[in-house]
Amino acid sequence: MKTNGETRRALERCSCSIYVIASILHQMPGPLKRGRTQVAEQNDVTKLYEEFEEVFVDVLTAKSEGVSFSRRMKLRLARSRLRAHKDFTRREYDAAVLRADARAWKILG
Repeated sequence: MKTNGETRRALERCSCSIYVIASILHQMPGPLKRGRTQVAEQNDVTKLYEEFEEVFVDVLTAKSEGVSFSRRMKLRLARSRLRAHKDFTRREYDAAVLRADARAWKILG
């Protein structure tokens, strides 16, 4: 941070930022995040599809600020959690991508 000018933009772009690390850990399944809600979310494929769509729309609608590291990481984690689910189907995944694309176009006008 010190060498990058200590600005808000530098903080957001810094891969070692505590905020980026915290957001990654917040989304990770397993022993790093425990609790009943996490288990319920992992078992409900519908929630995983919804989470993936939300993150994908966020990435698609990122305007002048571009696609930050944290946005890319959230999308990667949402996609990998979804694909690892036992009820994952390629057909439903493709449908989620199309729904997210349609929502992004609505937002962008």
